[in-house]
Amino acid sequence: MTAGWRRATVCESVNRCPSMPTAQGFTLRQPAGPRASVKLAAGPRTHTQMTPELKKELIIGIVSALATALFTGIPAVALFWWTWRRDQERLRVQKLIPHGRSLSGDRVRVRDNFGPMVGIVIRNLSLFPVHVSSVGFDIDGEVVELEQPTFPLKMIPNPDKTSNRPNIADPSADPFEVPSGKLIVVNVIGGADRSSLSNLLKAAAERHKQTENELLESSKVVALVALETGKVFSSMPYWKRLWRKALEMKVAMDRPAKPEWPGRLAQGERSPAFCPIRPIGLWL
Repeated sequence: MTAGWRRATVCESVNRCPSMPTAQGFTLRQPAGPRASVKLAAGPRTHTQMTPELKKELIIGIVSALATALFTGIPAVALFWWTWRRDQERLRVQKLIPHGRSLSGDRVRVRDNFGPMVGIVIRNLSLFPVHVSSVGFDIDGEVVELEQPTFPLKMIPNPDKTSNRPNIADPSADPFEVPSGKLIVVNVIGGADRSSLSNLLKAAAERHKQTENELLESSKVVALVALETGKVFSSMPYWKRLWRKALEMKVAMDRPAKPEWPGRLAQGERSPAFCPIRPIGLWL
């Protein structure tokens, strides 16, 4: 009686909990019975019609979202751009080709014993002063740095009233500093610099079958200015610099491959990849 009552109790509990494990180590399952099937009652589908009021609200919402994005996004982008430009060094470099008047009144280029004169105009567009480290020219791909460029001096009144010089150079002024919003003119007067520039101009003019004046006015002669921070500015427009860089990359890709280094390394020659010092020139 007791065992039968226990089996009945187990069976009833199993019917309530089909997956409950028993004390004998196995699981009793509920006997299979008719399964209940659930069917979704099919009914008529409803669609939202686009009424004129709904269309008007939709258009107003789209226009409001676009207006909000424009009025908040454009000022944010402008503020970011202005902040970034404010902290950058900005220079405008130009070639200076001085002209004069002849005895007959004609406008002619200024020349000396070496050839046509040339200078560099540096305008500081930054919000802070900058210091010029060196200046030079790129003449048909050959970069020459000026050894003795002539920078303008800041003049002050001469405290000596008996002197025949009303103004003298300010000893506390830095001639290589360009104040914010100001410009300076760097002249090339030294004999060594004039000689090197003249030789490069003549050689380039002969290669391109042009006169020195025509070559000097073309984009083959570019003024370069380097700052103490390491940045180099050029008188060539930005789009021309991109075009020149693209041409250099194309020429480098079309150039035939160099001979393999392993054969030469076997003879004891070092690879240029392991060269500790490489020449670095001014990048345009």
